[in-house]
Amino acid sequence: MELSNSGNYVISSKIYANMKRWDDCAKMRVLMRQCGVSKTPGCSWIAIGARVHEFHVGDSLHHHLVIIYQLLNEEMKREGYVPKTDCI
Repeated sequence: MELSNSGNYVISSKIYANMKRWDDCAKMRVLMRQCGVSKTPGCSWIAIGARVHEFHVGDSLHHHLVIIYQLLNEEMKREGYVPKTDCI
């Protein structure tokens, strides 16, 4: 396992969480902190008109954020997407 790759810790933690192994899930996050590894924030791009906008997870400063989420929700519903929330 690549000890400096945050993705490995996050995926392992999510696998444990999905299996309801909460202690192991928490241990992965603690191990990540102990090793000084921080998670790379998620980033997305979306085109509105002729402009491409970039935003990050938790980004509340982007002035088009409400419009972006509305467009994404509408498009996802149109495509038949139903979120899986049983593992959250």
